[in-house]
Amino acid sequence: MVSTPLDQGIPESYKVLYEVSFKTMYFNEELSTIITIWNEKSANISDEDYKADAEDTVELIRDFEAHYMISDHRLNRFNISPDLQKWYAQLIANVLGNSGFEKCAVIITDDLNLLSALEEIKQNLEKLEGDGTIQYKFFNNFSDAEKWIYAKSA
Repeated sequence: MVSTPLDQGIPESYKVLYEVSFKTMYFNEELSTIITIWNEKSANISDEDYKADAEDTVELIRDFEAHYMISDHRLNRFNISPDLQKWYAQLIANVLGNSGFEKCAVIITDDLNLLSALEEIKQNLEKLEGDGTIQYKFFNNFSDAEKWIYAKSA
């Protein structure tokens, strides 16, 4: 069954862009924003599934010329190894670093292992980027993430 944005509490202006068993991505062309919602089925994916999905995700961000993303990890159950964390940060830096992509707001989980992995990805990305082209910040809820995404940078 394909999710609708309203099923997830996402405004109708967002359309389903990509869906796999463990996550759904929505896109609002006018706002140049992608929303990614992870679900509990992520507990069953392999490292190879994660890599293939990450490559698809960054390609979609680039191809649709998205500038912003809100990624909701509250139901994500995938265990991201340190090697995958480094690989993912490099993928983001290499594919999105010069694409116009500006901000990624991550709604965090209370799973300490995943939270640690997300923090490590953020630190790896900051090391690779240096100039801070892509801003990456954590939030506890969707509304705070959305406010930050659309706030003008100082």
